Amino acid sequence: MEVTQGAPFESFGLSEATMRAIRNKHYTVSTPVQDGCIPPMLAGKDEIAKAPTGTGQTMAAGNPLMQRIDPESTEVEADILAPPRDRG
Repeated sequence: MEVTQGAPFESFGLSEATMRAIRNKHYTVSTPVQDGCIPPMLAGKDEIAKAPTGTGQTMAAGNPLMQRIDPESTEVEADILAPPRDRG
């Protein structure tokens, strides 16, 4: 699926703590990669995305992941595999 525009962060149903952090950074509208990844990941689906450097991939994966982590659990709940940052 190709997403060519973002959506308001308020539309994703993120926690109030996450929304407070997003507002503190003065973000209001997601990037296309965030819009394409956050909703399905919040629904528990796996996503693979490709986007240019600086377009918000970390937030696209990190926000839904943090929403689903149980701070009381002692089990591994997430695995993050990431290539090194672009050097170009």
